[in-house]
Amino acid sequence: MFNLGHLYYEGQGVPRDYEEARRLFLRAAELGNASAMNSLGRMYHEGRGVKKDDREAVRRFENAAAAGNSSAMNNLGYMVENGFETMRTVGPRSDRMTFD
Repeated sequence: MFNLGHLYYEGQGVPRDYEEARRLFLRAAELGNASAMNSLGRMYHEGRGVKKDDREAVRRFENAAAAGNSSAMNNLGYMVENGFETMRTVGPRSDRMTFD
């Protein structure tokens, strides 16, 4: 599900469809896929397929980071560095957001 969501998000081999990507990422995240949790965080941060919501982005990144996703840890660091509040302590500085 995550991989198919990523294809829809990027428009690779299928028409770009952020709503379908979100639906697939959400289902994969519900099944415990940390990469999907991170991808949802990025969608909320960028406002693609969802209303931009940095609080929700942080929540998604925190969940993915807690599940061991290193990209989410980087993204959470980015959010902290740029003034967004989080619930957890995060690791080293980040210059950019990453996507699995």
